[in-house]
Amino acid sequence: MYPVVGGIPVFIPPWRQEQAWPEWALNKIREEDIIAQNWRRERQLLDERSKLREFAMRLAKSDGLILDVASGPGGGFVPMVLQLNAEAKALMCDLSLGLLQEWQRFLADKRTPNVSFAVFDATKMPLESDSMDAVSDLGGFDNIAGSMQAIEQAYRVLKPGGTLFSVNGTVERDDFLKLPEEVRASWYNTIPLAFDGYLQAFEQVGFKEIENTLETERELSPDEGGLPGEAAKYGVKLHVKQYCTEAVK
Repeated sequence: MYPVVGGIPVFIPPWRQEQAWPEWALNKIREEDIIAQNWRRERQLLDERSKLREFAMRLAKSDGLILDVASGPGGGFVPMVLQLNAEAKALMCDLSLGLLQEWQRFLADKRTPNVSFAVFDATKMPLESDSMDAVSDLGGFDNIAGSMQAIEQAYRVLKPGGTLFSVNGTVERDDFLKLPEEVRASWYNTIPLAFDGYLQAFEQVGFKEIENTLETERELSPDEGGLPGEAAKYGVKLHVKQYCTEAVK
């Protein structure tokens, strides 16, 4: 029913993958060697004292299975974790088979024997309940349409006592309100938590012992595309607060 391509199970159809990561985007990732660039960038992040670095170190010390949500071209937490512990057990997921194949090729000579890949929608995870020791999210929820459902799924697949390590961003409301109403409605309906914040969502699905730390504040660049790029057309600059959240099931 679901194909396995080069060891990667695929749970969504090709047209859905193309919507998420069209071929031109994958070609850019290949041509600009973005996977390798992000690997080096996350190596540099390990030299900085931060909550993010602390999360990566704790994940690397875990003997259990880590699910990295919507890994993307940045790889989520996985590059940092593997550079701390090459034998860490991690499952990288994304909507694109092509993107995960790029990670598979890049990691082939890194001696990382316990990394797996799967193509699926994080709002409908094809994983057993209570099966993951940890879930990591480095901006994954920020880019998922229906991020509330993805958080519910993350809670479901975590084992009791398992931990979610999430780095998520919230756009400053005053900036957002400067945009035209139709623009606000379109984006809010897609990713409301990026404007309302994630803390209440984590509490709502049942997480306990939640620690939410403000890590950084920055102005988004129009070059990042998406909403920052669209906002620039209206002369609006967006600022985001980035939080590191640890939540135990």
